[in-house]
Parts: sequence; C-alpha cells; structure tokens
Amino acid sequence: MPIDLSKQKFPDFSNDGTTYPNKVTSSPWQRLVPLPTAAELRSLYLFGIPLWSFFPDPQTNKRDKMTDDELRQIIERSVGLIEAQTGCIIAPSEVTDNGPFDRTEYMHYGYIQLNVRPVISLLNLRITTADRQRVFEVPVEWVAVADMVLGRITIQPMGTYTSPLAVSPVGGAPFLMYMSGNANFIPQWWQIRYVAGFKDMLVPEFVARLVGLKAAFDILSMLAATYGFMTGGSLGIDGLSQSSSGPGPQVFAQRIGEIKEEMEMLKKKFRKFAGLALVVGSV
Repeated sequence: MPIDLSKQKFPDFSNDGTTYPNKVTSSPWQRLVPLPTAAELRSLYLFGIPLWSFFPDPQTNKRDKMTDDELRQIIERSVGLIEAQTGCIIAPSEVTDNGPFDRTEYMHYGYIQLNVRPVISLLNLRITTADRQRVFEVPVEWVAVADMVLGRITIQPMGTYTSPLAVSPVGGAPFLMYMSGNANFIPQWWQIRYVAGFKDMLVPEFVARLVGLKAAFDILSMLAATYGFMTGGSLGIDGLSQSSSGPGPQVFAQRIGEIKEEMEMLKKKFRKFAGLALVVGSV
C-alpha cells in the first residue's frame, strides 16, 4: 500500500516543506520526536518501578516520592550531560567559529569543517581581519549545504545571489594581498556564524531514547542508594531468632547494566550521526 505523502508532517523550518536544511535532497533528519515527558519516563523507561525511597524520613516517618517536577529536571539535566559526553549539541545554540585559511582545502571549493554539530542553519560566512573586522561576506547563496548537518560546507561562487556583496571600510587589500601571494595557511581567516542543535527540541528517535535512558539511569542510581541497608537482618527474642535477607541495591543492578550498555551504543551512533566520529583534514 503506497504511503500517503499528503499527510506527512515536515519540520516547520523547512523552506519548501520537503527537505531540511535548505537545498538538501536527502537528509538524516527523519521521524523527529519530542524529548520524553515525565509520564513517558515512568511508563517507557521505569515501568513497574515505584519511585519511592525505600526508607522513610527519620523526622516525618514518610517515604520520599519522586515528583513529576523532579523528573522533568532530571530530563533537562540529562540533555546537558549527553551534550558534554558526546560533544554533540541538542538544545539550539548560536555558535561563532573562526577557522584558518588552508590552501589545500580552499582549492576544494573552500571546504570548511564546523566544530559544533549537528548544524541547523548557517547565518553568515565572512572573511575577517585579526581584530575581527569584516573584509568580505560570502553570499549564503554560494554556500553548498548538502552536508551541513554534519558541519561540512563548501563555497561555489557561481549562480545568483539576492544581496549585494558586503565589503567593510577596511577594503579588500588584505584579502587580495594574501590570495595573490603564496600563503598556504592563514590563521583566523574565516568567521562562520551558525545555529547548532535541534529546532524546537525535536530530535531523532534514537536521541530521544538516549535522553530517556540517561534520565532512567540516574533515577535508578538514586533509588539504589536508598536500598543500601536492605541486604539482611535478624531479630532475636528469648532465645528465638529470625533472619531475613534481600538483594539490597542489587535489585536494580540488571536494569542499570542494560541501560548503560545501550547508552554507550547510542552515544556512538549520535557522534556518527553528527559527523564527530570522523577526522577530516589535509596534510
């Protein structure tokens, strides 16, 4: 049975409703979903596990319960921790990169590798001086963005552009001097402003699962600490005794181990998705 494409929902940041980013004919940004909610975290990642501390509070004699607000805070914290552990960005963030002029890469249509990924959109691409003055602004229409999600952009100075070429009052003298010379490498040549992360926090399904697993991992670790004294005990009265034992914090050990193993696999997949598993350069 053919798929009814008329009922597909595309990201609202797509210019033509079919591709993302602009001009991309095929994209890994498919089946985007929101991050897990507190209710989804309970039902999909912590099913059957009561989120209560095992021991009561010594002052109130009541056991603490993990609330939805606390679960939401843990989910938000998990996003930041995953960003730090993988080097990939989830929350939309504006980034300014400064890259050198490399003649070898420049001869390959001005190939530039951005440092922060995945990339949502390119704001501008400029040539700047050492004191950050703009010398020349490359029209965005000249920038090929087929691999922009992976942080790879190239310059194709052919075709039309809608805005005039922007040159600062310092003139093009430094630009012409360097380009007419034989310099193979010029530090801090390009200035690239772009947005990295995921628009509206809509992420691929495996990223949403990674966030949910990280949150569940932290929650189970906290719960396990409250079971620390539930390993064994005995009671003796008038020569009669009774003993009992339990798994203690090991009750969560299997689930924690499964989560940790899957998290490592998804982290590697995330890095590969963002192009961070490859090293690209010239010698």
